[in-house]
Amino acid sequence: MQTQTIKKEVQQRVKYSEAKVRGLLKGNRRYYKVDSEVVGLRIYVDMAGQKTFHLSRYVKRRGNIRTKLGTFPEMTLAAARKLAKQYKSLSTLGKDPKVEKDKEKSKSKTLGETIEEYLKKKMTLNNKNIKDQIKFFRGFYLGETIDADLTKFWQANRETLSVKNKTIPEIDEDFLVAAHKCLTENRGPYVANRYIARIRMLINWEIRRKKYTGVNPVVVIKKDNLYWNEEEKDHLDFYSSDGMKKIVAAAMKLSKEPYKRVACYGILAALYCGGRIKSEVFNLTWSQINFEKKLIKYKKTKTGAGVRPITDTMIKHLRQIQKWRIEKGTASPFYYPPKDPRHDYIFPNWMHGKNKMTRRGIRKCKLLHIHEVKKTWSKIKELAGVENRDLKSLRHTFATFCVTSGVPLRMIQKYLMHTSIKTTEVYAAASEELIKTENIKVTEAFDTIINAA
Repeated sequence: MQTQTIKKEVQQRVKYSEAKVRGLLKGNRRYYKVDSEVVGLRIYVDMAGQKTFHLSRYVKRRGNIRTKLGTFPEMTLAAARKLAKQYKSLSTLGKDPKVEKDKEKSKSKTLGETIEEYLKKKMTLNNKNIKDQIKFFRGFYLGETIDADLTKFWQANRETLSVKNKTIPEIDEDFLVAAHKCLTENRGPYVANRYIARIRMLINWEIRRKKYTGVNPVVVIKKDNLYWNEEEKDHLDFYSSDGMKKIVAAAMKLSKEPYKRVACYGILAALYCGGRIKSEVFNLTWSQINFEKKLIKYKKTKTGAGVRPITDTMIKHLRQIQKWRIEKGTASPFYYPPKDPRHDYIFPNWMHGKNKMTRRGIRKCKLLHIHEVKKTWSKIKELAGVENRDLKSLRHTFATFCVTSGVPLRMIQKYLMHTSIKTTEVYAAASEELIKTENIKVTEAFDTIINAA
């Protein structure tokens, strides 16, 4: 049996000049020429005639590596040889010059630049959640917002919150604690937790892309830490029964103003049914409501498709809106003609089709239902005289009120559409009113036994 030996093709090394490199012709496939002055330096010529310099070398503990040095004629042959020699000298020490260069660059790269890269990648996705993320990043990290209230807040706290010119190593514990404290006091714990969590996510994104080689300075979230976003802590953000009564009274009073009525009734609906405000309440359509069975059907939610049972209070609330919807002669902001695209929505957006100022200039509003009700919510809290909390606290308030009222956890799980009962159990631990109520029951039971004895 004969053994065939295949000889490896060996190119002759040539001492190239600028003129010789320029004279290399394009072929029907990509090819390269080797330089005689620096071992490993290659001149690649692609099918379009574009010439690039590459260096092939051996690096300890990493093996054979090929690195692109630059493009001709932007990089001259002399510059390519000089850079190749520098790379080869570092390679003998077991260092990859490209990695070393990236390390130095990552130390000077600002978080503002990272945010711009992240948003540029996400901008290609046409998704409401992505749009909310973009608004949050630009508003709270870069101070780029058209919201007058947020602009005023940002200008007063620019030094505490801005990350535009901060490098990742500068995001230390002192900065994080100060930012979290500022946001907690002024915008609520949910926003504060989100601010910290997004910074951690951004830095992890840089680490995964190997753009940053250090340790993430945003520590692993712990219960005893000053900045957390654990579900248990988040669920403690709720109003007491007394606070809830004040909110309902303030919303009903404010709803007498026609242009605030839809937003007020949308906020009250979120409280009455325990739904996620923007994704499960504000975008409700009449086709989702089953009045006979007292149910709301969802094709898509945070946890997937599902059905939410609703109380008689919510039914009464929706019936009132339905009454305004069919009363054509009234000036109710709930009424729209059948052919209007907003007709099917329970909480229609009166701004639809009107000019609206955006970051890209004046645009017509395309949203068919209400979405952002910050000003109305702030006014309700002001009228009610309650503490400053995010809209999400209404869902937690509903759950805690149900626990205090003695509603079984399994029923509360159905109201909130939780996939796990463990999530619902958090509210049982959160309610101090329930502890007081149950203590009274236990005391009365003991008194009955003692008196009978």
